[in-house]
Parts: sequence; C-alpha cells; structure tokens
Amino acid sequence: MILLFTLWLIFGNEIANVSNDDSVAGNLRRLVEYIGPAGTLGLVVFVAYVAGMVLTSHAWIDVVIQRIDGLFPGGARWPRSQAVSEQTRLRFDIFLRSTFWEASRKSTAEEVLKVLNLPATSELGKLIDEAETGFDRREEMTRQAVSFLQYHVLHSLDILAVQLHSKKERSWDRYDKSLAESEFRAGIAGPISFLGLVLTWRSATEQHWVLAAVILVVSSAVSSSLALKARRKRQEASEEVINAVIVGDLEVAPIAKLAQIRSEANVSERNSRRGSFVRRVLERLP
Repeated sequence: MILLFTLWLIFGNEIANVSNDDSVAGNLRRLVEYIGPAGTLGLVVFVAYVAGMVLTSHAWIDVVIQRIDGLFPGGARWPRSQAVSEQTRLRFDIFLRSTFWEASRKSTAEEVLKVLNLPATSELGKLIDEAETGFDRREEMTRQAVSFLQYHVLHSLDILAVQLHSKKERSWDRYDKSLAESEFRAGIAGPISFLGLVLTWRSATEQHWVLAAVILVVSSAVSSSLALKARRKRQEASEEVINAVIVGDLEVAPIAKLAQIRSEANVSERNSRRGSFVRRVLERLP
C-alpha cells in the first residue's frame, strides 16, 4: 500500500501539471477532478493490480514456453508455471517408465492403447503395436508414453490438488501454503516493476540519469527476486501433488490402470508358479 500511495502522489502531481484541453491527458485530468482523490487512489490501485496480473501471469508465460518447446520436439513439456525440481522430475520419470514398461511387457498392445485412450493409427499407437520388432522401437515407445503420461498429469494438477484435499490433509496444507505464498509474491512483483518504471521515467525526464539508473536496477532486482521466489513456491506446490501420485496417495486413471495390469500379471505369474510346484509334488507322490 505504501508503494501504491507513492504512485498515487506521483500520478496526482503529474496530472496537476497537465493543461485542461481536449487531449487525452486533459480528459484524464478532468476525470481525476471529477472522481476526487479517493476515486483516483482506487483507479491507481486497479491499474496496478491489472498490471501485476499481466506481468506475473503464468498463462502467457506458459504460452511462450510451449512455443519454444515446439521448436525442439521430443520429450515431455513441463509448463513453467508447473515446473518442478530436477530431482522430482527424475523420480517421476523413473516411476512412469517402470510402470509403463512392466505393464506393456505383460499385456497386449490393444490393452495398452485402450488404457492410454489412443487410436492405433497414432504415432505412439504404431510404436506400441510394433514394439516387439526391436529394442530401439520399444525404447522409443516407452519414451513417448512417458511424455504422454507426464503431459496428462501436469495438465491435471488443479484437479488432482482437489483430490489431495480430501485424501491427504497434511500434503494439502503444504500445497495450499506454497501456492498462497507464490501468488502473494507474484502479485506484488508486478506493482513494484510498474512503480520502478514510473520513477525511472520521472527521474530521466528531470535529467537525474544516475538516480534513474539506480531506481531501475533496484526495482528490477527486487521484482525479479520476488518472481523467482514465487516460481520456487509454485514448484513446491506442484511437487506435493506429483509426489502424492508417485507414492500412490492420488490415482491418475491411465497410471492406475497400468499399475493394475502389472499387479494382475504378477499375481497370475505367482499363481502359475505355485500351480506348477503343486503339480510336480503330486507327480512324485506314489
């Protein structure tokens, strides 16, 4: 609020020096005189809030990152707003790879395609159908399947977080706290950047170049630090959900079905071995 109050004073001082004509600035001055100081403060707060939302919006950052990802095809896309640490990413990759590998080994291509809800004519569908032709094809199939599952989970984090609230209260508390801290830091990073630009512009117009440079550097450093901390806190929130998926506290439909296929196949193998053992014992009986 101190920053917004300072911005309000600067805005009011600048408006007072504007001539009362038919220009845009003149019309803005008449608007300020009409709504009064309180209304002007509300207008400044609203503009700063909108600027903060735009400057710190995860949505447009995701769009930029996904455009860059499009230049380098292959591998899973990890949206910036949902990025996690390298350690968590590696754990998740190993978990998905082992789950899919075991399930695909112990089931038919049709079953795997049905679980992933993919047509047989898709690129991954063809790889699954041709996986037995060689190790390279099977490895490429696993890589693309893991990328597909990662993409599915990452774009369902909000829904999974709701499930986390009902299934794992402590994890939900950590998720909610990290997300709230992320949004708070991101929310104040925008107005600080906006205020820094205004102060820099004002100092530059008054020929105070050194002061303008100092203000620009300091405001950029503060807003960048807040943005990085906001991103780190959002990482922590995303990691709570992903770790819950890894340990089995949350169920994602395709992953749960693949795990079920693997467990059923293991049970069938154990029963088969037990049956073979019983038959051998019975054959040796007189």
